[in-house]
Amino acid sequence: MSIPLSIAWTDGQLVILNQQKLPHEIDYLTLETIEDVYEAIFTLKVRGAPAIGIAAAYGLAVAARRHHTETVEAFLEAVQTDAEYLGQSRPTAVNLVWALERLLETVKKLKRPKPEKRFSSKKPSASIRKTKHLAARSANTPCRCWKGRSAS
Repeated sequence: MSIPLSIAWTDGQLVILNQQKLPHEIDYLTLETIEDVYEAIFTLKVRGAPAIGIAAAYGLAVAARRHHTETVEAFLEAVQTDAEYLGQSRPTAVNLVWALERLLETVKKLKRPKPEKRFSSKKPSASIRKTKHLAARSANTPCRCWKGRSAS
């Protein structure tokens, strides 16, 4: 018998093993929104420190992909709010907080356009496009998690 994957990124969606059903049933859930991820962490559908951190990080990527903002600052503010929201799903989970903080640090390092060019176009700035590209790219990075251990 093979060990089921705890977390996977499949066809642009976060899929988790519903650990509430174990050991009697193998049931996978597709988490499509940040609210789905919050609920899965809060209700212990995701268990184990590494799995919780990974699920939260993917949850932040899921949320970031849906933000359509005019400025980098607005995008960063939205992602910060999302990270705070996910962090409340299990506030004592160290890996959860660590994963969210690590992603936020990466997103905050993005280059911002010069002030005089910031509102010169109705098209999203290159920084916003790059941020969304990074969020999508990180979300497309396969993750395999067995018994709470991450292996990519």
